[in-house]
This record gives sequence, structure tokens and C-alpha cells, in this order.
Amino acid sequence: MEQRYVIKYLHRKKTKTEDIVKELKDVYGKEALSRSRVYYWVKEIKLGREDLNDLPRSGRPIDEQLINTIQDHITNEPFASARKMALELNISHDTVRRCLIEYLGMKSMNLKWVPHLLTHEQKENRVLLSMSLLGFLRKEEASSFEFILTGDESWFTYVYQHNKKWVIDNDELDEKVESSHYSKKTMFTIFLNGKGLQLIDVKPPLTKIDSNYFITNILHKIEESDLMIKSKKWKRRLYIHYDNAPSHSSRIVKDYVIHSKLKILDHPAYSPDLSICDFGIFGTLKNSLVGNEFESEDELFDAIQNFFASKSETFFKSLFYEWMRRLEACISNGGNYVQ
Repeated sequence: MEQRYVIKYLHRKKTKTEDIVKELKDVYGKEALSRSRVYYWVKEIKLGREDLNDLPRSGRPIDEQLINTIQDHITNEPFASARKMALELNISHDTVRRCLIEYLGMKSMNLKWVPHLLTHEQKENRVLLSMSLLGFLRKEEASSFEFILTGDESWFTYVYQHNKKWVIDNDELDEKVESSHYSKKTMFTIFLNGKGLQLIDVKPPLTKIDSNYFITNILHKIEESDLMIKSKKWKRRLYIHYDNAPSHSSRIVKDYVIHSKLKILDHPAYSPDLSICDFGIFGTLKNSLVGNEFESEDELFDAIQNFFASKSETFFKSLFYEWMRRLEACISNGGNYVQ
């Protein structure tokens, strides 16, 4: 009980929770509350709890020794399920869950998904390129990011099923067919700037997107676009940004761009969290198609175009500001992935 009031006192002094854990260990030694218990009481105090006595609980009380045993077990095996702990400790599953949730203030959560386990060098590279991209975007903010084209390609299927439905009884649930690798789909390449959609390309069936395809169907079209004409008229360089897919980063493509009027903005490897299409476009676009079934490529194409046509310039500018926020976060967190 005494330690709970010490936690309350230190918390009100703006002491960080991790420092409170260390302070208790220094003073109370082996009798100090565990780290998870300290975090539990800090959370309770933040929520306004004044009475630090144990609240009455339904069911038989759990003794302190059992709580400590489960605490030690979860410290040694943080990925163990409550059922596995119950079997190993020879106690009921419900007792383990009550102890973990009510007494230790813990909860079982899914691990954070990341696209790739980054090495130290890859993190350093993410930081360096994020600093470069961020500095560039800040300079282009005044022109509403008009002369930066960022893009990528993605597969789009012809059927987008609903995932959830409000019902009273399970009998009312509709059926959902599991998507197959062989489901009908088409690959679209999309490029946009701070003003809106600038290019949309549809890959023909049985055609491979390689370096030559990327040059002919994407880079050539960008060079012949109204935006390129405008950039020349204003004596501005047109910048282009995309990921490091082989069709984008081959020597053929790099040589082509060097001799063109385009300028590549380098993108860090394994970094979909720093790509507008990945974090801001493709997911939102596909969600907007849920509940639709398209009979033809033209219908799907029209639906994608209608999505972009429905968005204001503010929407596209907000994507670039989110890009800047993510670059700042990547720099500040040492190159780790940004949520």
C-alpha cells in the first residue's frame, strides 16, 4: 500500500513512469512492485483514481504469492497464452486471466506488424534520406507540391466484398467468398502531386512491368504531360518519386532519367511507410470500392478515376503534409518504422 502512495506522489511531481520503477527498486529492493504493477497504478492515477486500496472483486480472492508467481512466469515467457500458463501452474484458466487483467493490469495484444526487419545500416539510410526528402518538401511547400510527382503500382481486383454486417442473429450473416490468388485483377500505376491525379496507367494482360515498360508507359507520358510543359515554362525542374522496385531502379531507368528533364527523389529501401501511395492512397481507394463488383476493366478504371475526381486539392496537399510528418517521425525515432 505504501508504494502506491509513493507512485502517486512521484507521478504528481511529473516523474516518468520508468524512473518511478527505478526509484522503487532503489528504495524497496526485492519488495518493490513489479514494472507492470507500477505502470498499472500510474494508469489508474491518471484516470483519476483517489482510493488506492484494492477494489472489491467478484469471485474468490487471489493471494499475493500466486500473483507474484504469475508475474514471474509472464516475465520469463511474455508470449505465453493464459491457457498455457494455467496448465504449467496447475491452476484454472479463469484464475490466470483474472490475475493478469485485474491484479497486474495487463492485456494481451497483437505484435506490431512491420514490412521488414531493418538492419542498423538500413535505419541509418532511412534517416539520411528522410532528412533530404523533408528538406526538399519544405522548399516545395510554397508551390503546393505541384512539381513533385510521387507514384506506384498496385493490383486491383474486380470484386470488393463487404467484411462486416450488423445483425441480430448469426443466421442473418451473408456469405463471403475467400479471395484467390487467381482472382481476376488488373495492375494500375498511379502518379499524383499536390494538385491531384496526374497519371493513371493500366497494364495490359500478359504484359510484364519491367524497365522498358516503365520508361515507355510512365516516364515518357510524364515527359509529354501538361505538367512538364508548365514546369519548362516556369523554368522549374519536375521531380519524380517512386520506390526501389527493380523496374524503377534499374540502370536502364537511371540512365534514361539522367538524360531527361526529370529529377529522381531517392526513396529509402523497405519503406512503404514513407510512400504516399502506400500509406495514403491504395488502402483508402480500395476501401471506397467495397460493395462493388466490376464487369469490365473500363468499369474498374472509371471507379478509380471517380475516386480521385471526388477529392479536393486539400486532400492531396494533406497527403504531402502527412508525408512530411512521417519523415520527421522517422528521423526522430532513429529510422524505425512510422505508424
